Amino acid sequence: MVQRSSGIIDRKVKTIRALDRGVEVLSHIQQERGLSLSELHNRTGLPKATLLRVLVTLSRHGLVWQRLADGAYLPGFVMRARPTPDDEVGRLVEIASPIMAELVERVAWPSVLAVPRLDYMEVVETNSPRSSVEHLIGRSLGYRIDYVHSATGRAYLAFCEERERQSILGRLQITIDQPGDGERLAHALRDARERGFGSREPLLAGRAGAPPFDGRHSIGCPVMIHGRPMAVVNLTWPSRMGSVATVAGRTLPYLQAATRQMAERFMATEPQD
Repeated sequence: MVQRSSGIIDRKVKTIRALDRGVEVLSHIQQERGLSLSELHNRTGLPKATLLRVLVTLSRHGLVWQRLADGAYLPGFVMRARPTPDDEVGRLVEIASPIMAELVERVAWPSVLAVPRLDYMEVVETNSPRSSVEHLIGRSLGYRIDYVHSATGRAYLAFCEERERQSILGRLQITIDQPGDGERLAHALRDARERGFGSREPLLAGRAGAPPFDGRHSIGCPVMIHGRPMAVVNLTWPSRMGSVATVAGRTLPYLQAATRQMAERFMATEPQD
């Protein structure tokens, strides 16, 4: 038991060195909202082996977690007293990261987790660094994905509410019932709802202004929270390795299981009123 003097902790009592280190590391991560192992080493002066032990201990208690995309260590959701909308996305990423690590082990092809913004989808996590397919360049954090032509964007548009879909398309100045692009998009969204996943425009690279076909195929599945998509997880592979129908037939169960698991864990950790 800690001895107290006049209501103040006795400064003569020795501190626990390992705990001191843990608090110091956690403080740096909270201040910067994420740091790499090298950055933590530079800030604390602690050996990397020691830092790894501290980080593993903190992660086991949910105080920090490691992002797949860049290996950065971030504060765990339990450290956020008053969640904001951005914190909700952060909580989803924290939950999704280990599930995406398992997904890439099962299917080999890389994935991204993307969330909706006003007129694009933004990549907030990727398991590309864990993929064994080195020649597939992954989308980096913050990458903007086109709603209309990408598997990710189409999966979101297909499963979101009609009012939200019309708002997004209105910002993009697209009328879904017009001949041409609008008509093709309407067909793609109906197809996505029937199959349970979106697929990219065959001859486009998934982003406005990008070069024509880049030799990839993609499919995307929504992460459904209380009946609405909060994010989309995709799967990308070289087109020479198989058609959408062939690869989706083999990998879709894994992708859908991953998005269901993300949704279930997210809803299970929602703050109670």
